[in-house]
Amino acid sequence: MSKFDVTIDRHLYIGGSDCPTILGVNPFKERNQLLLEKARVLKDNFSGNDFTEYGKIIEPKIRNYVNKKLGLKFKETQTFDGPIRYNSDGDDRNNQILLEIKSTSM
Repeated sequence: MSKFDVTIDRHLYIGGSDCPTILGVNPFKERNQLLLEKARVLKDNFSGNDFTEYGKIIEPKIRNYVNKKLGLKFKETQTFDGPIRYNSDGDDRNNQILLEIKSTSM
């Protein structure tokens, strides 16, 4: 499966990482800031931090644990097909299940 740049046209989509901001539980960004970034009034300068680096380390471990514990075959996937675009932490196509992992900053 070829990789694509998930940042292309990111302002056109609401992604899993936007959900905490939309729900008002993201201590790092206000809803209004997200709205202005999606409208391209403000530039999103976020390039990562300790928490995103932690997620890169822990998410594969969680995916492997879930696979072993539940007997599934989740694989990290990226899909861009017309209006459908996602980067999932796990896709088990045989069982038609998607896995989205969110690690905490706590």
